[in-house]
Amino acid sequence: MAENLAIIDRYPKGSAEPYLATVGATLQAPNTTRFFPVLVTAMTRKFYPIGMGLFHSIHRKLLPVYKDNVKVVVFDLGLTDRQLAVVRSIVVSEGDSL
Repeated sequence: MAENLAIIDRYPKGSAEPYLATVGATLQAPNTTRFFPVLVTAMTRKFYPIGMGLFHSIHRKLLPVYKDNVKVVVFDLGLTDRQLAVVRSIVVSEGDSL
């Protein structure tokens, strides 16, 4: 134990301030703000039709009002290759994430 403590004692010491500034921990407010929250969902092959309904609602209700401020993130929890291709074509074409 004493040997391990001696090794730890020799670790370089420094300030975390440069790192904290890099990750934004010292900011008082975010650099950018969104006018609409990010919508996050997950889809499995079983619930794929429900996810398609969500996309339909987003297109009909939110996009006409919020336009480019809508951000959708979809987590793939077991979609088939075909389902994944369809989801990607919908989400990525709008500049969002999959």
